[in-house]
This record gives sequence, structure tokens and C-alpha cells, in this order.
Amino acid sequence: MGTSGKSPAYLHRSPHGVWYFRIVVPPDAQQRVGQKVIKRSLRTRSKREAVLKAASLLLEVSAAIGRSPYLSA
Repeated sequence: MGTSGKSPAYLHRSPHGVWYFRIVVPPDAQQRVGQKVIKRSLRTRSKREAVLKAASLLLEVSAAIGRSPYLSA
């Protein structure tokens, strides 16, 4: 996967250039997870590094939510 195209929906860049992982927790999993939105700094300004870190985080969050990261909600 190249880093020159559009970013995945769960990747956002702050005005300061730092990348963040942000995903909305489905309503049926919010009580179990304890949050409506999960947002974490990826602590990098590199898009390539952010994509790699976010992929790992997506797998963790998907396991906590109980959904496959490859299925659209």
C-alpha cells in the first residue's frame, strides 16, 4: 500500500501535523468498551509510519469491539 493516496477513514492529521487514530465505537459495543469514540495519538508526523501504527491499533480495537476490521459497519 502506497502512502501517496487518500488516508484511511480512521487516520486524521492534527493542525500541527501529528497523525491520530480515531474510530467511532458502534452503539452495541459502547457500554462494553466504555467509550463512544476511540482516539489515540500515533506520535508521528510520517504518514507511512502512521499507516503502520494504525493498522496494528485497528486490529486491537476491532478485537475489543468484537468486529472484524475488514467489514464495513
